[in-house]
Amino acid sequence: PEALRSAAAATGNAYMERRMISAVPALQGGHGIAEALVATRIFPPMVVSMLGTGEQTGSLDMTMDKVAEYYEQESAVKLHQICVTLSAIATVIVGIRVLMILIQFYTGYFDQMNNMADPNAN
Repeated sequence: PEALRSAAAATGNAYMERRMISAVPALQGGHGIAEALVATRIFPPMVVSMLGTGEQTGSLDMTMDKVAEYYEQESAVKLHQICVTLSAIATVIVGIRVLMILIQFYTGYFDQMNNMADPNAN
């Protein structure tokens, strides 16, 4: 229970801290960490499941390392996707701006050509 309280305080997130501390009575009642944290609903089901597996096998540190690796890889993939998407959006925006400049140029050009061809139009 003290380790969970310390971890809750270390999060720096008041909501998470309150939810994690709400799991302390379950731990004091003899439930496992995974079982106590399921009720908080602040961790994804995969994390809680892996936590339970690590508790049962006695390799909690290795299991949590695997979870951390998974989320690091997932965040790297998401970051790459965001960068690709933003570069595509930037390219489209620049293309639209260039198109607007070209339209302005040719509109002015053809207006002048029409004015030269028909001097009495003004």
